[in-house]
Amino acid sequence: MKYFVICIIAVILLEQFAEIIYRRTGFYKRSQGGAERFRNSVPSELDIVNIGSGPGLYAISYNECRWKGFNFSTAPQNYKYGFRILKRFQKHIKKGAIIIIIMCPLSFGRNRDYDSRSYSDKFYGILPKEDIDNYSFARSLLLKMPLLMKLIDKAGQVLSKRETIFEEPICELPIIATWKSEFELTDLKDSSQAARHQEAFNEKIQILENGITFCKAHEWKPLFVIPPVPPGTREYISDEFLDSFIYQNLEVIWSEHPDIPLLDYYSDNRFKSDMFKNDVFMNPKGRMTFSGILFKDIEEKKYVTQIKKKV
Repeated sequence: MKYFVICIIAVILLEQFAEIIYRRTGFYKRSQGGAERFRNSVPSELDIVNIGSGPGLYAISYNECRWKGFNFSTAPQNYKYGFRILKRFQKHIKKGAIIIIIMCPLSFGRNRDYDSRSYSDKFYGILPKEDIDNYSFARSLLLKMPLLMKLIDKAGQVLSKRETIFEEPICELPIIATWKSEFELTDLKDSSQAARHQEAFNEKIQILENGITFCKAHEWKPLFVIPPVPPGTREYISDEFLDSFIYQNLEVIWSEHPDIPLLDYYSDNRFKSDMFKNDVFMNPKGRMTFSGILFKDIEEKKYVTQIKKKV
């Protein structure tokens, strides 16, 4: 019995040591989608910040910005969590600060992955439990052992493995295939698909309007920014689709908040294919170029105050 207890203690200690090593790896940090930066490194007296999903995380750097800034984007991040992050770190943000709200082609759509139990995992230990959807104390304990969770998940995948059905490959970009799957779309050209997303549109418009009101109450200045999308990816997205999924929703928000400006770089030809690391995220060259242009445009107030019709 004595040796059994010793063995159990040894296994626990070894597992905890392995967890410490794993949490220091780039693989683990990448799995957090940028949220690991919030744990101990958020500066105070911030003049400008951004919230939103992965394109914002990879497109914006404040290293060369004359204002004190911080990137609160994560990959992924919906608007609900974006404003919860602002609420959590509100004492770090100055009055008069600029709040960049990142918008992407499908930011208003219904993403079935948002309902996944793991979607909120990266916010445990960062947000208070009341701001984490379906918070679970048991899950909060398990998340302190990410390596063990990963091994359990892998084991579950092996045990539940089913016969794979191979289909003819579709000649489209991986990000397009991913978006079609996540948002249950047949393509990104047929604008009539917006009708199936109207409930999500309404919900996200309300979240944005509430978030804008929250920003104004803290004397912050919200700003919509649509980052550039690679030329190859844009070929799969029609102007009509964009109008239905982004611009018409912006019009609704502007009917309540007409003072919120927009900087739209979606199809800006200054951003070439060699500025992107993949089908949607910018690489270091693109990030440096975009950030410089973005901050210059903000300083010079080169805003759009009405929709540029895409159709």
